[in-house]
Amino acid sequence: MVFHMRKLSNKAQFFILTSVVIVGVFFTLSKYINDYSFIDTSKAAKGSEFFMFENIKEKAIKTLQISNTLNFNSRLATYKNFVEDSVADRGYTIVFSYYNVSDYVYFSMTLVSDKYILKSEFSEVIPHPTCDYYCVSLDYENGECEQNEFGQCEEKGRDYQSGGDIYCTGGEDENTCCCFPGT
Repeated sequence: MVFHMRKLSNKAQFFILTSVVIVGVFFTLSKYINDYSFIDTSKAAKGSEFFMFENIKEKAIKTLQISNTLNFNSRLATYKNFVEDSVADRGYTIVFSYYNVSDYVYFSMTLVSDKYILKSEFSEVIPHPTCDYYCVSLDYENGECEQNEFGQCEEKGRDYQSGGDIYCTGGEDENTCCCFPGT
C-alpha cells in the first residue's frame, strides 16, 4: 500500500510540474506573438475633458478649412452653438470665441470642469473660394471661371444655367464659376 501511494504521489508531482511548464511556455509565447495587443488607456484615465477639448479644437480647424471667405462666419457660429450645447450636456463650461483679421481667424477656447481648466489660443487661414472647391463640394468633377455677358454657365452642351452659379474671386464681376460633370 505504501508503494502504491508513493507511486501516485510521484504521478501527481509530475502532473503538476508538467502543467506549470506548459502554462509557462504558452505565456511566454503569447508575449512574443501578441506584444502589440496591449491598449494604452492612459488618455482615457486622464478624463474625457482632454479628449473633448482636443476634439473641439480639431473640429474648429476642420470647420474653417471646409469654409471660405464668404461663409466662414455662419459656419463657425453654428459650430460654436453646437459646441456650447454639447459641453453643457456633459456638465462642463466652455468659453469659445473667434474673430477674424484680414485672412486669419483667431480662436480662443477655455474648457472648465470640476478637475481641469484647459485653455488654447490659435489661428488659422481663411480659405479663399475657388471654382474647383465649389464644384467638387457640389459633386461635380471640376470647375472653371468663364466670362459670360449674362453671368451664366453652359453645362456641357446644355443651355446656360443661372441657378447655383457662383461669382469667381479675383476677377471681373462678370466671371462666374461653371461646374462640369465628370466624363
